[in-house]
Amino acid sequence: MSRRSKNAPWLLLGLAMAGMGVAEGGNWDLEPALEVSETYRSNVNLAPDELKDHDWITQVNPGLRLGYEGVRGTIDLNYTLNAVFFKEDSDRDDTYNEANLNGNFSVVQDRLFLDVYGRYGQENVDPAGRIALDNTYDTDNRTNVGVWQVQPWWQQPIGRYAVSTAYYSYSEVRYDDTDEDAIDRGFTDVQNSDTNSVRWLLNDTLESRFGWNTQYLYSRTEFDNDSPEFEYQKAQLQLTAAVGARTRLIGTVGKESDIEKDSTDGNLDEHLWNVGFEWEPTSLQFLEVLVGRRYYGTSYEFHWKRTGARGDLAVDYFEQPITANNVNFDDVQFDPNPNQPGFGTPRLDAAVYLRRRGAGTFEYRFARSELRAEAYWEKRDYEGQNVTDRDETTWGGDLGFDWQLTPRMDLVLGGGWDRREEDDSGNNEDLWTVTAGLRRELRENMNLELEGGTYRRESDDDFDYTDNFGTLRFDVTF
Repeated sequence: MSRRSKNAPWLLLGLAMAGMGVAEGGNWDLEPALEVSETYRSNVNLAPDELKDHDWITQVNPGLRLGYEGVRGTIDLNYTLNAVFFKEDSDRDDTYNEANLNGNFSVVQDRLFLDVYGRYGQENVDPAGRIALDNTYDTDNRTNVGVWQVQPWWQQPIGRYAVSTAYYSYSEVRYDDTDEDAIDRGFTDVQNSDTNSVRWLLNDTLESRFGWNTQYLYSRTEFDNDSPEFEYQKAQLQLTAAVGARTRLIGTVGKESDIEKDSTDGNLDEHLWNVGFEWEPTSLQFLEVLVGRRYYGTSYEFHWKRTGARGDLAVDYFEQPITANNVNFDDVQFDPNPNQPGFGTPRLDAAVYLRRRGAGTFEYRFARSELRAEAYWEKRDYEGQNVTDRDETTWGGDLGFDWQLTPRMDLVLGGGWDRREEDDSGNNEDLWTVTAGLRRELRENMNLELEGGTYRRESDDDFDYTDNFGTLRFDVTF
């Protein structure tokens, strides 16, 4: 694997330091933190009942948050060292790095900007294997993944009629210490990738009854091990017309690459079009509906967002050609709980697929409690060479409820369900989680939490397992 992947946490720190060179003045915030926990798992290796192992797992997680906010930009860097110790089998002991970085900077006022993004952590390799909820499992189905992106962009007004915005982004995905058993099963070929993308927007700025905008996108992803690259291009023109004070009709025409024909040439092969409307009755609600035609047939797009005094609702549906590596840079609005494992994340390999995904989130706040609900549906139609029996559909959701029992104690309840169906083989699999916990604030920035739950997998091919667990956790921020 790439040597750079093993240095990914330090690369994220380097990106933050580079951002600091752009930022001047402002306010800095440095917060050390520590979390210590003890967990019991009845099935630490997620095996059938006759083969499962139980264990007590101690975790010591020192962390650091570095934040900056100033006139020229913002930085938010979080780092955690996850040290895991198993009582019954010390050969499983390990340490893991986890980091997240977001930075946005103004290099030239009102013209040139720079965005940086990075993430390093652990993921499951193959959803057909054993799916770990975190690093306290031993499943032979995990890998470290480092993701980072640098995106400079230029914004240029064109008189009072339009504004031009040009983006260039360079992205990398790097894996290391991938469990060999996940690859030996023959389903997955984890590969590093580099992506270069160019995006150009030209938007009408006149607030009139009729409007327009154009968009151009070119993206090229190259993989290790001589796998075919993924190249995609799209150009389109969109026209809008107001019909009343709150509604606009939308029409789009353009051309795009046909990945069903060839996912490597990136030509403007096929025509695309859609029609629809957007409705914005107030600043707190927005609805957009589009239907049209793309290279694969009828296409749809849907966005609805509503903000209320006590609750928020967001529902989105979209369709796009993509790879598992490129999913790492998607807008998280389409991926509720993107860091949670399950069937909602694809197999980590270089295959190209058409992604159809819908997702919704709902939050409602009572006087002393909060209810959260999230749901998604995703269909993956794989394209390209050597891809057979791979199309799959997944859907699921999570439900959470927090209740403030006393000024310093909360009851936390949660549950989740994921389902995966292999469209060709007909195999169906379900994941279930149920958790309940009490969280006590000992003093400001110091907490104690007791949590218990169960995690279960049911499958048509008898690949079933159940883990019952309990955790006592202490955390403090200095």
